[in-house]
Parts: sequence; C-alpha cells; structure tokens
Amino acid sequence: MPPHLLAFLAVAVPVVLAPGPSLIAIVARGIAQGRRAGVVFALADSLGLVVQVLAIAAGLAALLQTSALAFRIVQYTGAAYLVYLGIQLWRSSGQPVFDGHAPGGESRATLTLFRQGFIVGVSNPKAGLFLLAFLPQFVAPGAGPEALQILMYGLVFTSLTITYGSLMGAFAGQLGAWLRTQVTLQRWIQRLAAVTFVGLGVRLALTERA
Repeated sequence: MPPHLLAFLAVAVPVVLAPGPSLIAIVARGIAQGRRAGVVFALADSLGLVVQVLAIAAGLAALLQTSALAFRIVQYTGAAYLVYLGIQLWRSSGQPVFDGHAPGGESRATLTLFRQGFIVGVSNPKAGLFLLAFLPQFVAPGAGPEALQILMYGLVFTSLTITYGSLMGAFAGQLGAWLRTQVTLQRWIQRLAAVTFVGLGVRLALTERA
C-alpha cells in the first residue's frame, strides 16, 4: 500500500463529496441535457483535472502560485468560457442535445460536450492551486521520487472525482429526464442551467487567489 494512502483518502473523500463549481456544472448539465450529457461532462472535467495533476507533478503549476499575471489569465479564460457555455445553453434551450436524425449528430454532440467539460476542468486555476497545496502533504520521504508520489495521489484523487462526478451526472440526468416530460418546464430547466453556468463564471472571475 502506498505511504499515507489511508490518511489521504480520509481527507480526499470529503473534499470530493463537497459541492463545488465542477459538481454544480455537472449536475446542471445533466438536468438540462440528460444522463449521457452529465456523465460525459463529468468524465471530461476530471480528465482536465488530470492535466493539472501532471503539471503539478512536473512543477509547472508553481507558475500559477508565483505569477499573479499567469493566474489571472487562466482564471479569466476559464470564467469567460463558463459564461460562453451558459449563453450557448440558453440559446439552445428547448432543443435536444443529441440529434439522432442528423448524420453523426450524436457523436458530434458527445465530442462537443467532452471538449467543453475538459476545458472547464483544465482551466480552473483554483483547483490546481488546491491540489498544489494538498498533494505534497502526503509525500513520504524516502518512499520514492516526490513527483511520482504526487502523481500517484493526484490520480487517486481524480479517480474519486470521476466516479462521484459520473454518478452525480447520471443521477441528474435521470432527474432531468423526468422533469423534461413536463413540457412547460423543459425550456426553463435549460435556462436555469444556463444561468448557473454564467453564475459560476462570474464567481470564478471574482474569486481572489488564496
């Protein structure tokens, strides 16, 4: 068993379960556009987090911690993209996310959702800085290269986020499927999700670096 793994899990599990911007975005997407949309978005968001873990292990994330300009660039880019997703979701309210009648419509929609979730995950500097402060605390001296240990704990963490995010995305999709049978609610459900994305973008833009 890797050093400190149980201690790591004891801290990581509550962190993953706590509602955060990514989880809110996943649930909003699932309710608005279905189970598959929620799961795809969750998987992509977590894979974006994997990129941040790789950067931390390589020492690249230290740039965000030391450079206010680099942090703001990533922060505002992520915030602008969330607002953009909200606007797009609002404009498409009332339309199905998967069009099985268009050639390649379903696969194209899946790729679009995956790309969106990945960009949201990889462009969240607050998540990167949290992991940058969190993961090294469990590195055991003499247990192997520090970068390798950080990478291992980071992958364990992202495995937890993938599992929980996918389950929440699927649950939100099931709930949304029922809600969408209420015809008068369908458009407003998607618009509420759109407002949620815009709100997350504004929140990210206004968040100060810890």
